[in-house]
Amino acid sequence: MFKPLPKSALAAFGCFLCSTTWAMDSNTTTTQRESAVMDAKAGHLSEAINRLVQLHAQSPEDKRVIADLMVLLRLAGRNREIEILTQNLVPSSQADTPLPDYALMTWASALRDVQQFGKAQQILAVSKDRLSMKAQVLYAVVSAEAGQSEVATAALPVVDAQLDASDLAQMAYVCRLAKQPSRALAFSIQARQKDPNQAQAIQESVYALSSLNATAAAYTLATAHPALFSVEMIRRLRTDNTVIKLHDAMQERTRLDDQHEFTTRNQSLDAALTEIETNLKDFPRDSNQYRRNEFDRVYALRLLHRMPEAIQAYRQIDGDETQFPPYARRAVADAYLAQQQPKVAVSIYSDLLKSQNDAPLYLSLYHALIEAEDYKRAAEVLNTVNKVTPYVTAPEVVGGAPMANWERLDVDQAVAIDAAYRNDLAKAERQYADLVQRAPSNVGIIDDYATILRWRGWPQAAERVTARAVAMKPDEPLTRMNVANNARDLEQTVRWGESITLLHSQFPENPDVQQSYVAWQNRARPSISSELVVGKSTGADNEAINIQGSRDLDWVTRINTPWVLQDWRGFAQLDNRWSNINSETVRDNRIGAGVEWGSQRRNGWLMLSQQYAGDGTGNHAGVSGGWSQWLNDHWQYALNASSDSADTPLRAMAAGLSAWDASGKVTWRQSESRSAYLGLGVMDISDGNQRQMVSLGGSQRLFGGDHYVTTGGIDLYNEHNSQAGGVYYNPSQLFSAALRLQHDWVTWRDYDRSLTQNFQIATGISHEAGYRSAATIDLTYQHTWQLSREWKLHYGVLWGSHTYSGDREGRLAALLGFEGVF
Repeated sequence: MFKPLPKSALAAFGCFLCSTTWAMDSNTTTTQRESAVMDAKAGHLSEAINRLVQLHAQSPEDKRVIADLMVLLRLAGRNREIEILTQNLVPSSQADTPLPDYALMTWASALRDVQQFGKAQQILAVSKDRLSMKAQVLYAVVSAEAGQSEVATAALPVVDAQLDASDLAQMAYVCRLAKQPSRALAFSIQARQKDPNQAQAIQESVYALSSLNATAAAYTLATAHPALFSVEMIRRLRTDNTVIKLHDAMQERTRLDDQHEFTTRNQSLDAALTEIETNLKDFPRDSNQYRRNEFDRVYALRLLHRMPEAIQAYRQIDGDETQFPPYARRAVADAYLAQQQPKVAVSIYSDLLKSQNDAPLYLSLYHALIEAEDYKRAAEVLNTVNKVTPYVTAPEVVGGAPMANWERLDVDQAVAIDAAYRNDLAKAERQYADLVQRAPSNVGIIDDYATILRWRGWPQAAERVTARAVAMKPDEPLTRMNVANNARDLEQTVRWGESITLLHSQFPENPDVQQSYVAWQNRARPSISSELVVGKSTGADNEAINIQGSRDLDWVTRINTPWVLQDWRGFAQLDNRWSNINSETVRDNRIGAGVEWGSQRRNGWLMLSQQYAGDGTGNHAGVSGGWSQWLNDHWQYALNASSDSADTPLRAMAAGLSAWDASGKVTWRQSESRSAYLGLGVMDISDGNQRQMVSLGGSQRLFGGDHYVTTGGIDLYNEHNSQAGGVYYNPSQLFSAALRLQHDWVTWRDYDRSLTQNFQIATGISHEAGYRSAATIDLTYQHTWQLSREWKLHYGVLWGSHTYSGDREGRLAALLGFEGVF
């Protein structure tokens, strides 16, 4: 018995029998060939083949023997023997004695089955139009399989009634090989209309639908005919369908974002992730599609900003990570960066850039390096992407206009923001102003520009720029974030709270939203600040000249209640001062309670205080208050007064004196780099002396870099006392001038935690009435630890040398302070 043959082979056998019968009736050649043919007709195929093989050995040039033998071998499925039998034959158009037409389709089909597509194509090249439409279809098939797609599709016949479902399925197959899935789908549908159960037509429909990303239809059709597809193929189609759903979900989220429907933006993504998880439960762990779904799960979790889960899912995948698909590695790198593990992200991004070369990946690496505090390498990466990213790309069609490269805009924004990261906000502002001028309708650039203005300390200017973005896209998340942060810096607490609370409900995973929201929540929590300074002074042998005594302490602690009624909070304050004067300890310890109000960049406070331990005239009680206001982004004034001044010299208090004081200060702040101040003050002491004080100064940033800022300044001070002399230091006139140099160095930083070293030197001259001018110097070295967003610790040492009443006095002090939110 032998396996049933395709219809094409049976058709050839029919032609063979008819031709042979005709030959016997009209011109019988040999009794042996006739007998062999009759044996084949009677079903004795093997015996017939053996007899024809013997005849061919006797008459190797007899084309009818060769033709009949090919047909019988094809019926027996012995295609390799046909290849050997015909290896020296040439196509009919080139032969002196051509093969009979009935054998040509058999010959071409046999060669196709043994992968000899070129030879099969040659056989049918001339005879296809003469033979039949099936021959034309077969010619197109072998041409496509030979890699000649254009020849194949051009050879396809026009569809008519002569073509059966099998022919149309073959034509669909040709179009699939030629990468024309739409035509392939059309032919396969026509084939299924003729025969709904035609196996190849169903398969070609599935393949075409899959290529056209109609994965749901492909998966549905394949699962309706599972016997036609392998289990792995069904899994692949199911996975493909899930991937398409994932991509559709991304587009759906973008659409919802554009329509500002933020509460439901992730529903489709959640559904796609659920389907991925279902696939992972259903597929064997060692299957290819299980692995694909593992990578897709990482990608989906990253899209949902479920970064810890994305990292965990990625770590569970077995194998060499460098061989994982780039989209999964990029997703987990984003997750590591979001989870504040930038060094891991840097490693992955860098490795990906070895095989990929696109601007977004360069920029991801740049931001990871910035967050890893590797500013040198970040500059190199930014310089590279700045050079290799063109402003325009090649036209889509030959002779067309160049296309704008939108990735270039992202690079320009990175270049601008890089200046801000390196403490050159002026440069960043200029670059963003230029970008806004070049792209005045780009809301993203306008929002970034507003952010830079706010960083420069100009919230009103930032508000004006943000208004432009609001006018164009009021519901854009970044615009709304700017609105909230502007309100925060403008101390519009109600507006800030409403804006940031809504943003947090819609984008809880956004780190910028989280930071502002936590700051808002901190207003509902109590806070504390405290600073202690302990000093030791040395000078002339006469201890009486020590201004602050041989030893001194100044400790101020303030505890604040949560803010209530939006703009109000209470506070308690402890002021502790003591000094060792003439071998005796003088104290001024006070406790105070007050209320503070702050809104719209205006601040007022009032405090009642009571001296609970002190020296002098007894327990002092007093009231003090203050007011400050920003008139605009550059000018601020402040007023303060106290009926019982905490700045009264301890020597005066030891003598039973008290004082009230009042002061005012005007500050001009051009930017973070330049500012000036003017202060006026008066202190009226109970001995009849009135002290009048004037201070004037300014600061100018000299240098700035990614981890440091160097600032220079000048400070002038003049004091006049109406009654000179007395038990405390009280010259009739005192003037000082000093040049100040300060260097702040961020020595270590890890997101919200950092260590900053501060160095400051101030040197100048002082002149006291009745004495010669003398040099002064003050040195400060301090560490400031930002322990978290809420807590800060600082400590340091101070040393100064000044002259008082002609005698030089040196003072060494240590300070320790902290502040935070409970």
